[in-house]
Amino acid sequence: MKQKGRTGDRFLFLLPTSLVLLLIIVIPFLLSFYLSLTSWNGVSPRLEFVGLENFKEILTKPGFFSSLSFTCRISVVVVILVNTIGVLLAALLTNGLKGSSFFRAGYYLPGTMGGIVVGFIWQFILIQGFPAIGQAFHIPFFNQQWLGTTATAFWGIVLVYCWQSIGFVMIIMIAALTSVPKDYTEAAVVDGAAIGGSSFRLSFPPAFPTCLPACSGPCRRPLRCLTSACP
Repeated sequence: MKQKGRTGDRFLFLLPTSLVLLLIIVIPFLLSFYLSLTSWNGVSPRLEFVGLENFKEILTKPGFFSSLSFTCRISVVVVILVNTIGVLLAALLTNGLKGSSFFRAGYYLPGTMGGIVVGFIWQFILIQGFPAIGQAFHIPFFNQQWLGTTATAFWGIVLVYCWQSIGFVMIIMIAALTSVPKDYTEAAVVDGAAIGGSSFRLSFPPAFPTCLPACSGPCRRPLRCLTSACP
């Protein structure tokens, strides 16, 4: 009887979280999948079941696979750059750098901005700011049409995503690095290790599992643009 009571308590504690996951994730996912099998346009009250015709139409569109390839390449480059730079900044800002709090806030600030604000900022920079710099200092690199060709647009998009996402990874890694027990560093000092070169090498391995969930944020954002890249 006592064991049954404990089992009931466990289910009771799990109930609120299970309901939230059910309402926010499971039910919308199932509903979205069902609607993808119909001809519903999002407005009309008419709902006609069409099976896999919508998926067939997407896969046979001329621009679908090129858009998918373009988006996947952006995702790979963004994940590599964002996580590499974010980890390096976290390591730099946890080594007692003067003004580290200011730099932390500055690097994280772009991540708090909405997509529309970021779009307007970088539209101005890429279309007017860079050409103005190129003309003023006679640097041809800045005079390119950053949104006019596939190659320049690729790196322009990568630049925007990195600018907005690096702070997110940096903050997570700072929390992970500062939560590592000081026993590792103290033991290294006792063994005669040079603390300046060993601090990050000792702190990073215990904090490495944090890198895995940190990758998900920068990876999701570029993948979401696929819906607008291939209408």
